[in-house]
Amino acid sequence: MTPSGRQSIFSNRVGWARTYLKKAGLIEAPKRALFKITPQGRNVLAQKPKLIDPDFLDQFPSFHEFRHGGTELQDQERADTSEATPEEIMESGYQSIFKDLQTELLNNLKTASPEFFEQSVIDLLLSMGYGGSKKDAVRLLEGLAMGE
Repeated sequence: MTPSGRQSIFSNRVGWARTYLKKAGLIEAPKRALFKITPQGRNVLAQKPKLIDPDFLDQFPSFHEFRHGGTELQDQERADTSEATPEEIMESGYQSIFKDLQTELLNNLKTASPEFFEQSVIDLLLSMGYGGSKKDAVRLLEGLAMGE
């Protein structure tokens, strides 16, 4: 088990491997819990690399950005912030994280099952204070689906 006691070490390592391969663009996740090799992934396998590890994956710009936190353009932007105030630097960092999170969330929702999307809408509406309980929200949506 991992130190948190919540996951086996094997599951943890498989999860990280999946994340790394996805960030490198070698696999994709068309649906929840479904993974598919990409054409780029097939090209890598055709080269028969001896080892696919983080150093190997660093050759892919998307993985390099994920692992090291930036692209050449972002590095230039960081250099440009040398005259920025700490508040401006923090705001820029916040906006960058917010944009990445927004993109990832939208991609996950687009590839999720209709049931997951529906449940997400219900959870969002309830979190925003609309409606009474989860049961009421489900009943309302079921009524809408039936044309009531």
